Amino acid sequence: MACILGTILLSCIDNDNYPEMYPTLGTVTELTNYSINSDSYGLLIPKNPDIVSLYDADSIGQRVLVNINFPNSEDKNSKEETGKEVTIYELYKVLTKKADDIRLPESETADKFGNDAIEITSAIISEEHLNIEFNIFGNDETIPHRISLLLTENSQIDDKGLLEVELRHDNNSDDGDKTYWGIASFTLSSIPECSDERFKGFKIVYNNNNSEPVEVLKQSGNTNVSRSIKSTKEISDWHSLFSCQLQ
Repeated sequence: MACILGTILLSCIDNDNYPEMYPTLGTVTELTNYSINSDSYGLLIPKNPDIVSLYDADSIGQRVLVNINFPNSEDKNSKEETGKEVTIYELYKVLTKKADDIRLPESETADKFGNDAIEITSAIISEEHLNIEFNIFGNDETIPHRISLLLTENSQIDDKGLLEVELRHDNNSDDGDKTYWGIASFTLSSIPECSDERFKGFKIVYNNNNSEPVEVLKQSGNTNVSRSIKSTKEISDWHSLFSCQLQ
């Protein structure tokens, strides 16, 4: 049940007594002490690293959404490259996968990915990932939902430098009106056009009552690429979290 809910608390601490916390996306980069390369704060060294393995996020390249506290408040804005010590209070295992290039002869065809409704709530390009926050709908939390990013025949860099991609959702016949929140990180290395000097961002097409495509641009300089990320506590106040049953 804890895996399905996705909200991880280290102890039964009253939320009002939490120290100041900062939500951020990051990537697990090392397995000895489970260091995390944060999109917002650089390299993080958890004081409680066991939480990473406890919720099956202990693999190199795994994306996580963590709610952290800096014991030394000055560390938050420091440029320390050897790592900043943090305490993780919440952890959400983020679906991390490659894009599917259906232009390739051996790939699955588009109809194999499903086209059930999905609602994009935010999209951000970090150093190595396209991160998409979304709402999906269902009823049975034991049924896995498949989330995919497709490169199609329309995936060409346009005059604005945007590459069209298609976000697909397959609910595996889990029809229902209960809203779930999720996030997926797709590796930029799996998208050949990202290495093109003309590439500036994505135009994401998706099925949600004929909504307009979502355009997302690469960040420049030291822009905080996780500026729109909420903590798992804030998210769960609105919707159920969907993590372990995403594919």
